[in-house]
Amino acid sequence: MRALRSRLTYANVMSTIAVFLVLGGATAFAASQLAKNSVGAKQLKKNAVTAAKLKKNAVTASKIAKGAITAEKIRNGAVTGAKVDTATLGTVPSAATAARAETAATFAGYARRGVVRATAAPPLASEEATYAAAPEVTLFSVGPFTIYGKCVNLNTGEVEGTVFIKTSESGAILDSTQAGFEGNPFLNADTPELERELNNDDVFNGQATYFGVDSPEFTAIAPSGVTVRGDFQIGVKKGNLPGGNGLYGPGDVCLFAGEVTALNG
Repeated sequence: MRALRSRLTYANVMSTIAVFLVLGGATAFAASQLAKNSVGAKQLKKNAVTAAKLKKNAVTASKIAKGAITAEKIRNGAVTGAKVDTATLGTVPSAATAARAETAATFAGYARRGVVRATAAPPLASEEATYAAAPEVTLFSVGPFTIYGKCVNLNTGEVEGTVFIKTSESGAILDSTQAGFEGNPFLNADTPELERELNNDDVFNGQATYFGVDSPEFTAIAPSGVTVRGDFQIGVKKGNLPGGNGLYGPGDVCLFAGEVTALNG
């Protein structure tokens, strides 16, 4: 004991205290001043980062890895419409299915077209040239078939409105008030327009006429089995009428309307 006391000098005691303070201070410094990038995933305790620990708006798009957010990672009600940038979204699977269903509806079902007004195109050297230059007014598009109207001024003085059918699938069968193919029985993609006429009506200056029926006027069947049948209405007016132009409006015009039923074979 005397030997120990003989060694406890002032200098020894002060040296020991100094070492203790240095080590303790270094430990405290290390705990409060972490080196940059020294804390990684291994240093984080499981569930240590909670919602309360996140700064508002701290998690931005650049912080989220592509494909990181899956359905099971989203808390119920956490991601609302206001949180989503809709411009970045593609077609979701259910919407794609709905789009296919809408397309299918044009192949099987019923469709009706209200009145479409067309101004008569000017006459050219021949009826074929006049019709070829006139714009199409599409009434229905079903599978390979398109039913459309054209309104023209003929060089004989009449305004004429005609409904035509065309197909992108050759080998179709057609029967209508005006067109029916015998001998060479098919409606093809290259069948001349005036041979694809379903019906027409025409008037001279200062007159108007309206043609319409309520029973199927045409039936067309494509090799793929798509079948379309229907009827249409044609109104034609040339010039201005003494009692007013009514629904037609001024000038040389045609009105087209109709309805079709279709089946996907």
